[in-house]
Amino acid sequence: MKIFISSDIEGTNGIASWSEGDKANGGEFNYFAARMTEEVNAVCLGVNDFSPDADILVKDSHATARNIDHRGLPSNTRLNRGWPGQPASMVNHLDGSFDAAIFTGYHSPAFTGGNPMAHTINSAKISRITINGVIAGEFHINYYAALSLGVPPVMVSGDKLLAELVAETDKDILTVVTLEGSGNSTTSAHHSVTLRQLRGAAKEAAARAAELKTKVKSKLPGSFEVTITYRRHYDAFRASYFPGMYVVDDMTVGYKCENFFDYLKAWMLL
Repeated sequence: MKIFISSDIEGTNGIASWSEGDKANGGEFNYFAARMTEEVNAVCLGVNDFSPDADILVKDSHATARNIDHRGLPSNTRLNRGWPGQPASMVNHLDGSFDAAIFTGYHSPAFTGGNPMAHTINSAKISRITINGVIAGEFHINYYAALSLGVPPVMVSGDKLLAELVAETDKDILTVVTLEGSGNSTTSAHHSVTLRQLRGAAKEAAARAAELKTKVKSKLPGSFEVTITYRRHYDAFRASYFPGMYVVDDMTVGYKCENFFDYLKAWMLL
């Protein structure tokens, strides 16, 4: 069995502030980077409970992409660190040879209130992204990227609102709620409880991977219409000159395509 894991930090159990996900903040960050590693480890252990000889590739997908301590993961894992500069971004190195994808530590999209750190890609630049009329976050972007590569996302962990959005998008995906946001605060179960839930869900998700891989093509839309609303009008103005982009309003541009990677390639250059 071959499993791909993409891991972020803003949906890690207990996290409540941007500063806790910022490497410049030393102790605060180190505490949650360790939790991020522990949660990825729990998922890897769950996969191994189902398939002890699994090949697991972990993509560190937060900020510098240099957060996870590989020493805290099982020996059958490989860890990708850093950003090579390819359009797949948070699912970089994912391809059709994988049986399934799992997203850990994910968070609610920009323009929603499910997490004090709700954002999509670049919180300083982007106000909102929609895909086919639905407010989209990093989960949605990576979900469609994975499907486009022939790989089913089978499990997601993160905040409560994200879990609800995942269920609306694809009821076959298992979710583990790591925190619930309320205004500028979060509430979480004890981390040991979350780790048990992650391990159990990962084992179940791995067991369902083969079945869900047969459904990939049926879940891909025939086309995509993506809108990007910027925080500054001049960023939208600049983006409107990219080939294929059209103006929606002073703050928003749109892009239509049939292959989702056409959008990802465009976004990489904006």
